[in-house]
Amino acid sequence: MHASFGKNGISCPIETPILLTVENYTFTPVLRAYSELEIFQTGRSSNVGGWKPLVFDIRIEPFTSRSICTSHEFFTNYVAKRQQEEDPDFSNRDPKKNTTKEVFDDMKIQKELSKEFNVYLSKKKFEMVEK
Repeated sequence: MHASFGKNGISCPIETPILLTVENYTFTPVLRAYSELEIFQTGRSSNVGGWKPLVFDIRIEPFTSRSICTSHEFFTNYVAKRQQEEDPDFSNRDPKKNTTKEVFDDMKIQKELSKEFNVYLSKKKFEMVEK
């Protein structure tokens, strides 16, 4: 289980900028994964996002992985403010109808976020299918 601001060409909409991926390298399906999300500014030791409990409730079959895009209130506000400064029409945007330009803008912001912040998961726990 890991979190990032996009990885291997996968990016998330700016409204939910954190890519959460759970990989199952066992012979047993994973029912749920639990963790806490922590966000640190690069080079700093204070968690700027507080601890946010996460529940990944998508079943993951053996030897597969699944990903979701998630948000954190700190980043929702931070990214929206930053985007609005660059694009005043941001607040009128429909996230379900992203244009190619909006997708590239989102990727650009995610790249900037990954330079400025680090995302970590702690207290990982997995709930497996009982046999």
